[in-house]
Amino acid sequence: MLGANRRGMPFFLRRTSGEQMEQAVAFTFTPGERLIFRPKERLTVSQWAERHRVVTNGPVTGKWRNDVTPYLVEPMDTIGLPWVRRIILCFAPQTGKTQVAFNFLCYAIDQDPGPSMYVMPDEKITKRISRRRIIPMFRGSPRIAALMSERADDTTATAVHFAHGMDFMMAWATSAAELSSESIRYLIRDELDKFPEFSGKEADPLALAEIRTNAYPYTKKIIDLSTPTTDSGYIGKAIEQEADEVRDFHVPCLLCGEEQPLVFGRGADGVGGIVWPQKCLDPREVAHRKLARYQCRACGMLWDDHLRNEAVRRGRWVARKADPEHRAVSVGFHLPSWYSPFVSLSDAAAAFLRGQEDPQKLMVFVTQHAAEVWRETIVPKKESGVLEHKTDIPAGVVPPGAVALTAGIDVQKAGFWFVVRAWAEDLTSWLVQYGYMTAWADIEALIFNTRYPVKGSDETMGIWR
Repeated sequence: MLGANRRGMPFFLRRTSGEQMEQAVAFTFTPGERLIFRPKERLTVSQWAERHRVVTNGPVTGKWRNDVTPYLVEPMDTIGLPWVRRIILCFAPQTGKTQVAFNFLCYAIDQDPGPSMYVMPDEKITKRISRRRIIPMFRGSPRIAALMSERADDTTATAVHFAHGMDFMMAWATSAAELSSESIRYLIRDELDKFPEFSGKEADPLALAEIRTNAYPYTKKIIDLSTPTTDSGYIGKAIEQEADEVRDFHVPCLLCGEEQPLVFGRGADGVGGIVWPQKCLDPREVAHRKLARYQCRACGMLWDDHLRNEAVRRGRWVARKADPEHRAVSVGFHLPSWYSPFVSLSDAAAAFLRGQEDPQKLMVFVTQHAAEVWRETIVPKKESGVLEHKTDIPAGVVPPGAVALTAGIDVQKAGFWFVVRAWAEDLTSWLVQYGYMTAWADIEALIFNTRYPVKGSDETMGIWR
């Protein structure tokens, strides 16, 4: 007997004793049914990415390769662990942190579909990353492209409905309605430190988005990623206060085998860290001539960028405080820029040198290279500390250790404030004279004609600059 199922697909029946009907020939499944019933591959997130992900834009396009940025493997595989609910990536820019989110998202679409949401700081950035990176990634990876619906309205800049039933949504932190509209299993929050503190009259955008995952208490996955900013930013607080475990990337020295995190400054013994010739303090020269090296803290071997890359390929993540049972539900990862194969050690050194003359550029080094939170500290001075620098030399007299005098002049509407300081070779300085003058002739006399006696000698000293 010829029958039909609900979808109108034919199958054959035969009559048996007791008027029982049983299926004689297998169903003819629809393409969607075949996708659902397809056996899942037993792969980690990083293994899936290397097998099925295709990178459509960036410095390295084509099939995804874990060996290009090996420090991304463990974060990808960590979020895939059954007991891990959240990972926090406090990375410098252009180190690949967003690729961790992209690879996990594609893995979830193919292997374990569920409603997902990708949150960016505002609507403009959200739609731009959707059009330029996420949608091209879906269409460029054959495994994901095969799951995309043929209906044009199932793929938009803010939502994708896949043929096997998974829904992917884009949202932005400035819209409370977008953040609170759906229940989601997979939540990715990108560039956390650019999120506003509050969204409308409701709670902050992080809380609004996370509440959407409450329907999946045992299977939800959250990825938070950002470059840090100030101590009021979200990512720094998440790493310091919410992560059950924080990991740093350690690499072995290619000569002595000593494992160590790549740090910028020297150790207590004066060895290790990123170094460059001390006679060269021009950031442009350091960057253009690639003068910086990494010095092993154990044997003192100097690594150039190539040796750094080789050491990173052999590195591993190490927890700051080990969890012997490996059951951390929320895991944080911290990575400065100088681990990246796309960032030269000399670029990091040049950024540090630029910051020595400009606090704003120093903030760039701290946040964008060291991936640390920028904290402005005010150190109050005690009266006793100020009085330690007092001398018994009277005003108008030059200390014997001085080699030059300088004058600073502040032009006012009706006169001039001035200060004269004496300088030693090590840049120690002393106040010699200060005051207020009313005429240009007085300033000219100060600069060109005034000479100050040097204590303990018959010499005098005039203004040098």
